[in-house]
Amino acid sequence: MTLLIGASVFTWGGNQGAMMETVRFQPNSIGLNGEAKPVSVLYPTFQPFVYTLENTVPFIKLGMDERWMPNTSVQFRQSWFPQIKWLYFLSTYGLLSFMRWALIVGGWVQATVLAAALADRFKK
Repeated sequence: MTLLIGASVFTWGGNQGAMMETVRFQPNSIGLNGEAKPVSVLYPTFQPFVYTLENTVPFIKLGMDERWMPNTSVQFRQSWFPQIKWLYFLSTYGLLSFMRWALIVGGWVQATVLAAALADRFKK
């Protein structure tokens, strides 16, 4: 269920341009005129399910978290249904950052519970 909710939120954020490449913050990615250089065609595309999986399971590192992050400059975007105003919140930096950290903390809690259950099982 966690993967489904996380992947849905990050799919929406990715489609709305609310996820950005981390290379934009590298010193060599800014041109002389102050604009960001385009990302290489070899740069991996954003994959919401892999991003969610990597943030949910503590010991899986697939490289998506290091290469993509929520975009700080994104404001409210068009929602699925324009008449439902609260859906605009799904593409904001605050929600995407909160969701990322909630997945990380939730993953560690799940890993701790699993380790305790396995330890209890093998203790008997």
